[in-house]
Amino acid sequence: MSDRRTRPIISSQLDADRSDYVLRDGYFAGVPNAQFDLERILQKVLIDDKGLLFDERAQQAIEGYLIARYHLYLQLYHHKTVRAAEALLRSLIERARDLQAQGAKLGELVH
Repeated sequence: MSDRRTRPIISSQLDADRSDYVLRDGYFAGVPNAQFDLERILQKVLIDDKGLLFDERAQQAIEGYLIARYHLYLQLYHHKTVRAAEALLRSLIERARDLQAQGAKLGELVH
């Protein structure tokens, strides 16, 4: 259970999940400028009654994180092939719903 002080660790623009997927996606997708100094950010974060605070010495690392996310959106998440695959998947799901509404049994092997 999170409280007001720790909620940004779970849900914010610089939360644990986003930090992880930016580094992981950048690495596995081969986007070299999608890396940032997470260790520096973690070393310079403080928690007080207002929530998370970052030492000013973490500024460059935080800027690196924001730039890394920007590059991932440009080169990976909004890539034309990814958008085409998402459109195809949406069409397949819509077609499956239509067939199911017409009484088709989905998920069965047809001989």
